[in-house]
Amino acid sequence: MLVNPHYTGLGNFFSNTWSICMSLKHLTIVVMIAVAMYADRVLTAGLTRVLATDAGTVQQGAALQRLKLAYGIVAALGVAILVLTAVAQGA
Repeated sequence: MLVNPHYTGLGNFFSNTWSICMSLKHLTIVVMIAVAMYADRVLTAGLTRVLATDAGTVQQGAALQRLKLAYGIVAALGVAILVLTAVAQGA
């Protein structure tokens, strides 16, 4: 970042398009990591618990759908990160 001519210093998050994109990109990365950790720690454990018991297939399906949704959100956030990077490079 320090060698990029668009970098205007620490604390200038909204001074130009590049800074806005980089700020949003880093925020998106943090959110993506949080969602992935939640999916890995909470949802996977819940799915394992449901599969270990003889719970109904409705509960198993619901647990699997929640896990799929979380990982779909992670994938969408990954795409958003790529788009923000492309916009920042074009700025």
